[in-house]
Amino acid sequence: MIDIRVLMRLFDVYFSGKLLFLLLLYSLIPLGEVALFLYLGDLVGLFLILSISAFISLTGFIVAYRKLKRIIGIIKKEILEGDYPQNNFEKLAGLFLAALLIITPGFVTDFFGFLFFFSLPQGLVGRSLIRKRDLPLKELYEYLKLWLNYVKDWFFSKPRIKGAKK
Repeated sequence: MIDIRVLMRLFDVYFSGKLLFLLLLYSLIPLGEVALFLYLGDLVGLFLILSISAFISLTGFIVAYRKLKRIIGIIKKEILEGDYPQNNFEKLAGLFLAALLIITPGFVTDFFGFLFFFSLPQGLVGRSLIRKRDLPLKELYEYLKLWLNYVKDWFFSKPRIKGAKK
């Protein structure tokens, strides 16, 4: 569910202008990538360039999915142990940005996406994303703690069906 504060910010002219400017900047990336594809396509063939780009994107997606599963598992484990996973929240935010860049077709975005797979840039980018957005991670932590404890208790509790054996 969208927070009302997000919707209210859309009516702020300064915020809406910044949002449109960011979308304009993001639209320049595919234009540059298309120009690079056309240039490299003339050198070695367009289908080869497209297949290399698709292979890199697919490989990056698989790597991002595996890392995402691992980080989410670590976060769940830390929450169940009662620890606040600030560092892994930052890594998760950086990983989401890396996955977005990997999925976006192109060599430049793939380069930056793979760069953000490494721990140091991933943490730095994730930290800046979290601080810039002022995400309520403490509140998220409390909700996840309640939910994970509920799921753990439900999963390991006695069967609730009459006549079922343990």
